[in-house]
Amino acid sequence: MGAQENCTAVFRTDTVGKVFKVFVNGTRRCLVCERLFTHDASREHCDVPCVPAVPDSWLLNESSVLILPLSTGA
Repeated sequence: MGAQENCTAVFRTDTVGKVFKVFVNGTRRCLVCERLFTHDASREHCDVPCVPAVPDSWLLNESSVLILPLSTGA
């Protein structure tokens, strides 16, 4: 009888979630949409689809059409 008799195998399944940056004051920033959440609200946000934040250089016109900046580099 070896030492393996006392071992317990633990299997965990991968979970899908979001990555949050935690600040000293306890708030959490979603690294996908960049919104701030409390601890409890961040748990709920993990199960909600979100989209990346729109950069300030992108604009919406009156018809809610996204206007992207033109590339100036070559």
